[in-house]
Amino acid sequence: MADIGPTDLCLEPSAGIGGLADYLPFGRTVCVEVSPLHCKVLIAKGHQVFEADFLAWRGGLYDRIVMNPPFSDGRWQAHLAHAATLLAPGGRLVAVLPASANGKDVLPGRSLTWSRTYSNEFAGTSVSVVLLVAQ
Repeated sequence: MADIGPTDLCLEPSAGIGGLADYLPFGRTVCVEVSPLHCKVLIAKGHQVFEADFLAWRGGLYDRIVMNPPFSDGRWQAHLAHAATLLAPGGRLVAVLPASANGKDVLPGRSLTWSRTYSNEFAGTSVSVVLLVAQ
């Protein structure tokens, strides 16, 4: 869905331990993570990492952003909006979002494509999600 080209610079905000970053191109992917322990795991895996609060981080522009933001208390909205400010012209953002976001104009002025709803896809959680592609 991210349609990553051979020269695209990629970003995974709030990267955790790299569940998404592990599938993005090494050497062209930046991870941002607030947890020092998670940063150590990412570094051990070979990722380029910035230890920072993503919402306060200003790290340039990226061709592709792939993200699974925190959902609690609606925090995904602020993370998604901030990520969009880091998207290069002509770039693409792919986000795992709560199903309740489906069909909403969450990034005004951007072309949005929504996936079907996925339920019970993650072990230990009952959260239903959708995938958003924004351009």
